[in-house]
Amino acid sequence: MSSIIIDQGPVYEWIKRNLFSEHQNVWIYNCAASWNTKKIRFVCRVRVKTDQVYVSHIVTWITSCDHVLLEAPTVVHITPMSKSVLEDVGPQDARVFSIGDADWIIFNMLSSVDNSRRMFLARLSGQPGQLATQLSVKNHPLRHVEKNWTPFVSQGKV
Repeated sequence: MSSIIIDQGPVYEWIKRNLFSEHQNVWIYNCAASWNTKKIRFVCRVRVKTDQVYVSHIVTWITSCDHVLLEAPTVVHITPMSKSVLEDVGPQDARVFSIGDADWIIFNMLSSVDNSRRMFLARLSGQPGQLATQLSVKNHPLRHVEKNWTPFVSQGKV
C-alpha cells in the first residue's frame, strides 16, 4: 500500500453539504490517500469554527481503484483530548495506511496531559468515540510540538 497527497474538490463539496451544517464555517484540506489493488482509502481534515473555537475532524471514504464510491464519506469520531479554548482542538493532518485488511490513521492532536501537540494512532474501525494511542519514539526526548512524522510498515509490522 502506498500513500499520496491528493485533492478531491467535488467530494469536499459533498462533505460540506451532507456532514456539516451550512451555517458553520467549514474548511476542508490536507487530503491523503492510501491504496492497494482493491481500494483507495481517503482521509482529510475538516476544520469547523464554532463559538470562537476551531474544532478539527477527520473524514474518510473509500473508492475502488477506478474511482467508484464504495463507502460514503463519514466523520471519524475521535474525541479531542485537550479542553483548550485558545487553540485548534481535535485531530489534524491525518495520514492513512493499511496493515493487512485493517486501515489505520496517524494524526497530531493536543495532549490532555500538558496541552502539547503529540502524534496519535487509531484504527479506522467505524466505532464512535474510538480511542487513539499517543505515540513517542524510544530514546528520543519529546518537544512541546510533535507533528508531521509517521511510523512506517515493514514486513507487516509498524
